[in-house]
Amino acid sequence: MLGDSRRMSLEQVQRIFVNVHEHFSRLDKPIHINFQWYGGEPLLIPPESYRKIFDLQRLVFNGSGHRITNSVQSNFILIDEERIALLRDHFDVVGASLDLFTDLRVNKAGVCQEFQAVTNLENVLSAGVEVSGITVLTRPNLPHISEIYEFYRDRRMSFRLLPLERGLYAAGQDFEVTPGETLEALCRLADVWLSDSNPVPVEPLSRYLFLVRHMLGHPGNRVGLYDREEWMSILLISTDGTVRGYGDRFQETLGNIFDLSLSEILFGPRFHSAAQTARNRMQRTCTGCSYLGRACSGDPIAESQQDLVEFDDFGNVRCVVARGVISYLEDRLQRNRGWVDGSIGAAVCEPYSSLTEV
Repeated sequence: MLGDSRRMSLEQVQRIFVNVHEHFSRLDKPIHINFQWYGGEPLLIPPESYRKIFDLQRLVFNGSGHRITNSVQSNFILIDEERIALLRDHFDVVGASLDLFTDLRVNKAGVCQEFQAVTNLENVLSAGVEVSGITVLTRPNLPHISEIYEFYRDRRMSFRLLPLERGLYAAGQDFEVTPGETLEALCRLADVWLSDSNPVPVEPLSRYLFLVRHMLGHPGNRVGLYDREEWMSILLISTDGTVRGYGDRFQETLGNIFDLSLSEILFGPRFHSAAQTARNRMQRTCTGCSYLGRACSGDPIAESQQDLVEFDDFGNVRCVVARGVISYLEDRLQRNRGWVDGSIGAAVCEPYSSLTEV
């Protein structure tokens, strides 16, 4: 669950909690529900407001049996002692969005904020808060893949190299990168990462590495194919209550959580239609791919095609990044059996050790 924390009243936040609680109370066993608070900058919200929100959350989910956690993704521009205490004492996962080596993040006066964000990160780390990173891949930092890795490794931080999302900006910007350039950057990152004797987890490489190791080490086993009607892992909830799936984040809403129950949304006609569209996309693009069901569940096409694919002249999706990274890692692992048999690389694959097999 992801929620935009800007301009929501406490009553609206409570309504979301109640909706989520009621929907998942029908399950036979407890699950992990994570609320990730995001926005233009979620730490603009006063810390006291978050404390009230979490008091409501504990009240609503009391006795549910579910594991409830909270994450926040911040640009780390607004950090003070009160907010450091908030991050340390009330958030289970803290993420820093850092535009390294770009000079793209500026304030209203046009002044680059990268130095301030890094300074604030150091202060948060010094206070004992564990922080993971996200760096968006853009044209200015394409030449700095090694330096990006070294920045996070020096601080023992896991991080994600995230492709620049289409749809957030008008097309034709000078900072855009193509899917092919994204693939090339991730392959360069893989070279640096796999040669490190003490690596930190790197997404999306850690997940792909686990899947490729699984494919090569257990050729008879299969990974389950993605179907959002069986399990919807991410829901985006905006300040006005609109709900979208991750793969549909620039498209039609699935419904409004202030007007409908979460069950009505997830069992409703819009959700079923969107799920069928995702299945059709997977069928057209993934059928015949040797990695489907072995090193890929199909979810990059079902949910993440916005950033990782190209389209042919007929509008058909071509899987560029996911297939390319899997192929590249397969080749690297075939040449270094230590990554296949588990003698190295276990730490960066550990989060996926419980991945479903069928």
